[in-house]
Amino acid sequence: MKKQAKLSLRNNYAKMLLLCLIMMLFTSEFSNTKTFISGSEESVQEEILNAGSGILEHKDNAQIIGEMFDGAKEAQQAEVEETKKWEGGESSLILRLLGDYHPQKGVLAGVFNSITASGSVLFGFLNAVNSMVFQHKIGNGVIVLIGAIIGLFYWLFIQNLLQIGERRYFLEARKYYKTRVNRVLLPFKVKRMGRSAKAMLKLWLYTTLWSFTVIGILIKRYSYYMVPFILAENPEVNGSAAITLSRYMMNGHKWRTFLLEVSFWGWELLSALTLGILGIFYVNPYKMSVKAELYMELRRVAKEKGISGAELMNDVYLEGEACEEEYPIEAFTLPMQESRRWLNVDFRKDYSVPHLILLFFIFSFVGWCWEVCLHLFQYGEFVNRGVLLGPWLPIYGSGGVLLLILLKRFRENHLLTFLLTVLVCGVVEYVTSVWLEYIHDGAKWWNYTGYFGNINGRVCLEGLLVFGAGGCLFIYVIAPLLEDLLCKVPKKVSRTAMVLLLVLFFSDLTYAQNHPNMGEGITDQGVEDEVVDAGAVQW
Repeated sequence: MKKQAKLSLRNNYAKMLLLCLIMMLFTSEFSNTKTFISGSEESVQEEILNAGSGILEHKDNAQIIGEMFDGAKEAQQAEVEETKKWEGGESSLILRLLGDYHPQKGVLAGVFNSITASGSVLFGFLNAVNSMVFQHKIGNGVIVLIGAIIGLFYWLFIQNLLQIGERRYFLEARKYYKTRVNRVLLPFKVKRMGRSAKAMLKLWLYTTLWSFTVIGILIKRYSYYMVPFILAENPEVNGSAAITLSRYMMNGHKWRTFLLEVSFWGWELLSALTLGILGIFYVNPYKMSVKAELYMELRRVAKEKGISGAELMNDVYLEGEACEEEYPIEAFTLPMQESRRWLNVDFRKDYSVPHLILLFFIFSFVGWCWEVCLHLFQYGEFVNRGVLLGPWLPIYGSGGVLLLILLKRFRENHLLTFLLTVLVCGVVEYVTSVWLEYIHDGAKWWNYTGYFGNINGRVCLEGLLVFGAGGCLFIYVIAPLLEDLLCKVPKKVSRTAMVLLLVLFFSDLTYAQNHPNMGEGITDQGVEDEVVDAGAVQW
């Protein structure tokens, strides 16, 4: 099984690594500590139980959260000390690396600082919203109760279903080397979220009750070992049937499964010695591949013996030799949910050069309006933003046109398009910042120093995320709609407008070489100033 798992890992390494990273951050799959979102599975129920008492006590959020996760203030402080010693699960590695990083400006800075202070993304985010939006007007106990409800919902309908989807991916990837990572979303796509969530809840309940007995701790964990894999193969199976089938499959194999886990102790030790790095990049995907092989082997034995319920494992396309193909989705036992189209927009359009030029000016004007409105909203005064005198910011227009041209081949992949949009916009903004400072004796039209994830004050994560969202909106909705409108304009009119705009633009550009638009609210971007630019709204 390990030999087959290594072969599967070798042929799917990048995708398996990516999926394990996602699971490490958003579930408790590879860690026995708090999850990236709200804590360990056990802490979710504890949050609900403690939420009521917190409503009646006058304590700050940090104290309540500390007691909720650790039982007492001293326990929270001890955990912080342990974190400083680089101990704990792999899921907290990123926060530990950034523990001494405290940005001071922007929305993400406030959220990040709140998260690192509380140790939970969920409660850190709620605290940040309470502070920035409601000025701490929402009671601490209410914040805890809201967080507990959200955490319970997340654990039940997101975390558990992602664990089923993860196993689905590994089952397919062992045979189909072109399996996509989005197969982790299978429980959501087949409209069996409620059934699968109920089955996992029943599994948790059985496991929890048995954990109060010696036999439950030693044996029942292995009796229910295959439940998530059974649900991954056939989401139509209910919880009771999956649990019963898992018990039958594991009869006579619990001890051997334990020995299989023991064989990974050496890898776990090496992972600990490398501060979890080896676990992230090798051990986690390797172990999950072995588990998938174990399931398929016990599945084969169960079918050969004809055990009760074996007919529920009915996906014959998981069997057979490996191949350089993708799982035949159309042959799956349950139909996939079709993606809903909210707008009847054809984003696959080709754009002519004249229309690209007009889109450049339209988006430059929209960017100028955006910047002016941001400054007006924050400071209550109108300022002509940008280097040029006219109502346009060419950095927006250039970025929009580049997105249409460079990312044309990636439009079908929405997530990749978003990531590449962030990259392209970041490069454009950084290069533009360097160029403007070079030709205008160090003058700065924006400065992100102090913002979360900034690079030399020229770009920041907050602005780039806004650019990514706005760029995707431009690619998939705005540009296609504008293209339809431009096609209805007579060519003579559109070309006349294009020539006129080009003349005005280059005249402005030539004048700005020696007389750039500067002054208060435009280039007074000191390191300690509060700055809003390129879509980075601050509170």
